[in-house]
Amino acid sequence: MRWLYGVTSEPLAELLVGAAGRPLTSHAHGGLRLFFETCAQPPEATRHNVLAYGRVLLRLCADGRALPFQFGIAVPEEADLDQLLTTREREWAQRLGEVQGCSELIAHLDAGATPSSAATSLACQLARVARDVRVLPEQMGRVRVACLVSSLKLATFRESFDAWRDSNPANAAWLTGPWPPLSFTSEPSPR
Repeated sequence: MRWLYGVTSEPLAELLVGAAGRPLTSHAHGGLRLFFETCAQPPEATRHNVLAYGRVLLRLCADGRALPFQFGIAVPEEADLDQLLTTREREWAQRLGEVQGCSELIAHLDAGATPSSAATSLACQLARVARDVRVLPEQMGRVRVACLVSSLKLATFRESFDAWRDSNPANAAWLTGPWPPLSFTSEPSPR
């Protein structure tokens, strides 16, 4: 079983060890490299395993040149990697170009009685600095806004968020990240 981590357009400068404790291997096809860990079965989605996977993604995406995959994506055989890369090469190369040099920051918002208008207001403010902004599904009654931000604009982005939060004291809001750009690995869903 090949447990997938992400795709890049170039080799990595360092050897990475996967969440299951085995070295990551790359499979090149066309202009892309798919990074994976070989294991009998992908690990279960326990808190420990998801966090370990996340730590590997942080290192894989540290220089902003990788398109990360969600936890748990796997293919049975190495031969399946060529088919996967052939099928998705154009899409992945385009997405990789769009996330290159960026991280994801997530604005969390306890918006009270008006979550939709508060989320729209926050998303509009952050879109002035972020390369892309996506309102994520509510989680535990909280609105979340994922923002794709250039590494060069992280400080400006945080200032923009702080300005919105300061002018909207009725809404508890905070930032997490920077993270690998997981919310931006595919085209946004039509609304």
